[in-house]
Amino acid sequence: MSYFIFFEAIWNGQTPGKRVIKLRVVQDSGSSATFLQVLIRNILRVIDSLPTLYAIGILSVLLNKKNQRLGDVAAGTVVIREGVEDAPKAVNFTVIDTPWSGKARLHIHKISEDDYAILKKYLLRREKLQQWEAQVLERKLVRFFSQKLELTPGETGNPAEFLEQVAAMYQNQ
Repeated sequence: MSYFIFFEAIWNGQTPGKRVIKLRVVQDSGSSATFLQVLIRNILRVIDSLPTLYAIGILSVLLNKKNQRLGDVAAGTVVIREGVEDAPKAVNFTVIDTPWSGKARLHIHKISEDDYAILKKYLLRREKLQQWEAQVLERKLVRFFSQKLELTPGETGNPAEFLEQVAAMYQNQ
């Protein structure tokens, strides 16, 4: 168990085995897993392994929409497959005037480089997500970026277009 905790904590959600097969443990939101999350998911590995050969863990994965074992459910984590080589390197959207864009331009400086990196990663990978996964992430991102830009969610209009415009504004600031 300490092997998993040690490597997942210091290698950003990966063990040597996960690194070789391009898997990574992340938070449900897509952010890096915290040490506490890594600890919880691996302590519960004991329960997942019961009664033999990870029977409870396998059953949990089969019954869970996100294919999570109990440790991941409790920790709020998922294991993802990385496909960086498949993703285009740039997001190129044209800034267009919208009813909210003037107000957003005043606050675009409040979006950090890390915030933009998360948005860019979502925009590059959204087509590979299940529709329900994309909708859940989109709602969270719209809520997050509308708060940063001091907009109400009702002001932002179409969620996909809003996120694309936020990315375009950030790139062009």
